Amino acid sequence: MRDLGNPFQSLIPLCGTLKLSILQFFDEKEGRITARQLNIPVIGVLGVLLRAKKLDHITHIKPEIERLKSRAGFFTEPRLEASVLNQAGE
Repeated sequence: MRDLGNPFQSLIPLCGTLKLSILQFFDEKEGRITARQLNIPVIGVLGVLLRAKKLDHITHIKPEIERLKSRAGFFTEPRLEASVLNQAGE
């Protein structure tokens, strides 16, 4: 298993062992790879935002992304962001 550091080092195998049916979200490449190897559902921040819009919890994704960038130092590849915004109809 990849070295993910704390807390991921213990969290991911535990989820797999317990067969937890919970949504795990990771934006760290190593965390996503390991979770998928253990068949743990993975969704990133943009996926959470897209799902929130589809469920009418938020009206627009773009302002949320901009807020994450300015307040939390969030980074995403421009093509991925454009794809999510397109899926959201923005």
